Amino acid sequence: RTNIRIPPGSTALEEALRNSETRANEANIAKSAFLAAMSHEIRTPMIGVTGMVEILAHTQLDPEQRRALNIIQSSAESLLQIIGDILDFSKIEAGRLEIAPVPVDVARVMRMTVANFGGSASSKGLLLRCDIDERVAPAYIADGLRLRQILSNFLSNAVKFTEASSVEAALEWQEADRAAGPLGGDRLRFRVTDTGIGVGEAQLKRLFEPFSQADTDTTRRFGGTGLGLAICRRLADLMGGTVTMESAPGVGTTLCLELTLPRADPADVAPEPERIATGTLVPRHLPSVEEAERDRSLVLLVDDHPTNRAVIARQLALAGYASEPAEDGEQGLARWRSGRFALVLSDVHMPKMDGYQLARAIREEEAREHRARTPIVALTAAALKGEAERCLA
Repeated sequence: RTNIRIPPGSTALEEALRNSETRANEANIAKSAFLAAMSHEIRTPMIGVTGMVEILAHTQLDPEQRRALNIIQSSAESLLQIIGDILDFSKIEAGRLEIAPVPVDVARVMRMTVANFGGSASSKGLLLRCDIDERVAPAYIADGLRLRQILSNFLSNAVKFTEASSVEAALEWQEADRAAGPLGGDRLRFRVTDTGIGVGEAQLKRLFEPFSQADTDTTRRFGGTGLGLAICRRLADLMGGTVTMESAPGVGTTLCLELTLPRADPADVAPEPERIATGTLVPRHLPSVEEAERDRSLVLLVDDHPTNRAVIARQLALAGYASEPAEDGEQGLARWRSGRFALVLSDVHMPKMDGYQLARAIREEEAREHRARTPIVALTAAALKGEAERCLA
């Protein structure tokens, strides 16, 4: 706490307030950068955990081993979710999280998000329903990723805090808004209702505050950061919408996201990428390094972290691809010059020569020597805004 002595006159007061605001903004940015760095440092060893779990899942395991592996996988996913919540909150606090609206089929977003919770709901004996109002248009301008994030939080809470009966998800049409865009728009409500433990009115007021949960018993029993609903409300604000919650102890809870979305041309909606389910991978024959060179499938793996190199090499081998490692960009560039590699997988942040410098050096030599372009894929746990754009550039 700083005590500021204000001389007479409004000019000094305004300057003091501006300086105070500047320091607060700088502190927010520093906090966001620190949390992003910590997120990167935590995610890196987590790649070793989740990667090896994935590899183990493709091996022969007895039922007890499979149960143990499922617990490890679930725990790792929970930890990554906590890391993601903290990072998202820090970005929002620093004003560095942006909404990216594009044409999207919001009904499909709703169905697919609900489907993701089918397994966890059925494992608790819960009936999980999804209802889509037929008046909902085929496409709207919206940020599908952030919609999924909010709906996933609603559904995660509903399934987590419900021991019996059902969870209902619904996409409801409220009213038309002709001024929402060139094609008009609609007021929509995304609703998730459960028959769970519910909370009282006093607890309800605290749940949208950062790091707050209903009570300490709930925290010990169910875990979590207490950031989910705070993030949902702030994301809704960024999208021009509102998040509301109604609840009663022992009766259940209803969470709603209300948005006015402009309509879009369904032809502009990007197709959903194909999904490959764990356990269905049919690997090709794993060639030797010499065979991979001959059939142009040898992969160069550049990463300064030995665990990452081991995990990714095993994943590649599982899929039937031979690889050779390099410990930094300088070593990777020297190996690439041999012309033996069909693909380069490169970490971004490395000593001596980082991934950006390596990619630049490769592209410059290809242009200078009229060589064919080698595909380069960036691998990174970094989550700062702009990292993806820098990788593509």
